[in-house]
Amino acid sequence: MRLGRLGTLIAIYTLVVLSGCLQTRTGNSVSVMFDRPPLLFGDEVVFNGTTVGKVNAVEVGAGNIARVDFIPSSEFSSSLADNLVFYVNNGRLVAAKLRNFGSPLEKGAFLCGFNSKSSLYWFMLKNALGDSARAAMNRAAFLGEQFKG
Repeated sequence: MRLGRLGTLIAIYTLVVLSGCLQTRTGNSVSVMFDRPPLLFGDEVVFNGTTVGKVNAVEVGAGNIARVDFIPSSEFSSSLADNLVFYVNNGRLVAAKLRNFGSPLEKGAFLCGFNSKSSLYWFMLKNALGDSARAAMNRAAFLGEQFKG
């Protein structure tokens, strides 16, 4: 019984990853970089309990680094800035602010993703004395370079 559930979860995860790899990126999508593939069960992107976008692609690149592309809602697009990070909670992609202000994203910039809320908190603790938003952007840029191989 337990093995059947595990097999079902693996099959769902594989379908999500493969369907994401077959989709193409669109011009207004936002890329979130993860150090390993996130376990997403749905395609919604959430911020403060509200759906603010839809995942349209999941790709795994060199070194098992993953890029999750999502299309933000028109209301959320104006909030996209370098102070945002993302984490996975209950199979959903969740946005969080590292600080209350941020600079608009540059074209092609990556945002930083974490596979759990605890990973995000650990990152914030490690960067508590510095600029955690800048550290997150640097981490995302590094993962983006590694993703390309």
